[in-house]
Amino acid sequence: MNDRIAAAEAAFKAGHFEEGITLTEALLTDEPKSGNQIYRNFASMLFRRGRYEESARWAKTGADLYPRDGELWNILGVSLRRLDRPQDALKALNTGLKAQPKNEALWQNKGNVLNDLKDGAAAIAIFNRLVRAAPTNPEFQRSLGRAHWNAGELDKAEMRYRLAARLRPDLIDAWLDLSALQSDSKSPETAIATLDEAIAQNPAPRLKEAKAMALRRSNKLRQAEAYLLTVLE
Repeated sequence: MNDRIAAAEAAFKAGHFEEGITLTEALLTDEPKSGNQIYRNFASMLFRRGRYEESARWAKTGADLYPRDGELWNILGVSLRRLDRPQDALKALNTGLKAQPKNEALWQNKGNVLNDLKDGAAAIAIFNRLVRAAPTNPEFQRSLGRAHWNAGELDKAEMRYRLAARLRPDLIDAWLDLSALQSDSKSPETAIATLDEAIAQNPAPRLKEAKAMALRRSNKLRQAEAYLLTVLE
């Protein structure tokens, strides 16, 4: 192992992240062809720490040097998505798919960006394909529900959200999406009933907060206040 790589890894393991970042950046600047795995690991670490500008920069540098590495294009795409640059994210993900057309993560993240852009039809095409390959994946089902909602297909969206929640009852976002859809398309009471069902299976704070907000939106202010008091007890 390169001594400089070893020094950077030692810094990261010791919890000295800034030192490790400085050492890794210096290495990649001086020796840019140090290997695609170093770019992957470094950009992924930056992404996990919420340093999206830096993760995008180093993923792009690595992808330019190793254009067949789909994971580098994927990291670049998700970083750009977090930076609210959806068109640039799509470009990166499409480039990755040209190199690795069967890469599931690239397809999933492309679908997520299309959902961000409210392009329901395009997102449906992607997530239908992913769901066919992995029908018990709750995240795929939820994302397909989001795509149907974006396309105005509310019954199909509700069915997918329900399936996602059934497959994984602790997938809070699926319950929240389902209740939000019902609040818009049916009634606040229907949404509250769904949140009660969710809380019975998984009493997570986010679900309880959502129920309190739903009660407020339905002008049940006293009930909302009483419910919040029971939550705080």
